[in-house]
Amino acid sequence: QLCEDDNALVIESGCLDVNRIQESLPAEPTKSNELDVNTAAVAGTVTVGISYAQLEELCAAINIPCMSEKTYIHNRENLLDDFQKTAMNSMKMADELEKQLAMERNEVINGISYITVVADGSWMKRSYGSAYDSLSGVDIIIGYRTRKVLFISIRNKYCTLCDMAEQEGRQVRKHKCYRNFDRNASSTSMERDAIVESFQSSLEMHGVIYKILIADGDSNVYQSIINNDPYREMNVRVQKIECTNHLLRNLCRKLKAVAEKPQSNMHR
Repeated sequence: QLCEDDNALVIESGCLDVNRIQESLPAEPTKSNELDVNTAAVAGTVTVGISYAQLEELCAAINIPCMSEKTYIHNRENLLDDFQKTAMNSMKMADELEKQLAMERNEVINGISYITVVADGSWMKRSYGSAYDSLSGVDIIIGYRTRKVLFISIRNKYCTLCDMAEQEGRQVRKHKCYRNFDRNASSTSMERDAIVESFQSSLEMHGVIYKILIADGDSNVYQSIINNDPYREMNVRVQKIECTNHLLRNLCRKLKAVAEKPQSNMHR
């Protein structure tokens, strides 16, 4: 059943007449803030974490023609660029708010605001009898006062097209390669490298100093920041505060280990 709004569709019961729906609904958006059907479908696959193969199966199941894989890839690349631009604008607005709050508290060094940030990194792990570290990782910097994302960086150690070309001993075709990290480097080094990058680019990207870092107990990350000394020209040394959540988790784990020890192995 078609509602008064031509763009809304409600299925109550009975058979679904796809041809009648296709004739009734507009193929292109009628408003400037609406996506065309192909772009909207691609956006949905990216959001829920599926790809073209699953989209093709879904369209076949509901008897709707699916776009070609070439069209899908073209729309996905354009959409990812739009996602990145939107994310950059959002981070810039969040940083302006952080700077404003710092200025109100007179937290300024040589005319440049300094702020407190929370940082952490992540990569997928799983174990079915053997250790596994993902070839991709992400690191995020969050403003302490606004709780908004100020910086995000992704590390990839693998590209399918590049890897296939290397295995077959041929020149890789022109493509958008997302590999930006050494394949032989450890996954833990991805976190360290990305967080150091965020501190090194804070002045150029946002015009602020990340003076205080709140993070977990990984000393390697903080030591890398100290070694790179991103604010040496302003004689500013980054300070670190241990995250209370990580401290509590580590304390609970150690207390549990003590409680599980046999009484004979415990000493007063």
